[in-house]
Amino acid sequence: AASRSQAKAGDLNGAIALLQAAVQAAETKATKRAELTQAWDQLGKFPWMGNRKVEARALLSKSVAAKEAAFGLNAPEVADTLDEMSNAFTLPDEHLAMLPVLSRSRQIRESAFGASSFRVAPSVVLLATYYRALGDAKAEELYRQAIALCEPTHFEPQGPGLSALVGLAQFLQEQGRGLEAEIVRDRFNAEVDRSAKLGLQ
Repeated sequence: AASRSQAKAGDLNGAIALLQAAVQAAETKATKRAELTQAWDQLGKFPWMGNRKVEARALLSKSVAAKEAAFGLNAPEVADTLDEMSNAFTLPDEHLAMLPVLSRSRQIRESAFGASSFRVAPSVVLLATYYRALGDAKAEELYRQAIALCEPTHFEPQGPGLSALVGLAQFLQEQGRGLEAEIVRDRFNAEVDRSAKLGLQ
């Protein structure tokens, strides 16, 4: 909590120093593997705020290794960090490198939760986003897969279902398929309205 407060106040280096101390403390206690991986996750997120993506990649890679050691190679916790890595690989020439990373994340989620589980959707949406950035038509298929995984009720605010609808609408618009894009946008608006009525926003 203290590290988040410092980051919000603009003291990014101070926040990182606090988190590094937490990581070092956790590393000395074998029974605190969960705390260690959580600390690595937080440590990997903060550098993005200062556009320090190279540092974030290194820290997130260590987080993956820590989680693999703590929970196993195919644990959902590993998939969470693999997905998080997408925030540190945003340049056009980096998109291709993320495809196998996100594919592995999807496979881990499918193994843990089942191929038809909505919990697979976050990795599928990210895959679609990278394929779209590469100009690959496979993006549409993946966005539609993510939407299907979230049917009928997993379209929570900030969730992968709404992200997939937004991404699909943008992809269709970019392809000159404006009418289809409008239909998807209508679905997005309907889901947002439904969430509001349920008090989910």
